[in-house]
Amino acid sequence: MITMVQKMVSGLIQVLMLTILFKQLIAVIIRMEKYKIYGLR
Repeated sequence: MITMVQKMVSGLIQVLMLTILFKQLIAVIIRMEKYKIYGLR
């Protein structure tokens, strides 16, 4: 039982870390796109 719970918790933590990293990547890409648009003007 304990091992199953530990596996589930570790999996959830990995998913959270991945989602946070993905969100940060998207934010950086959006910022770069905005700078490109401003640079053209």
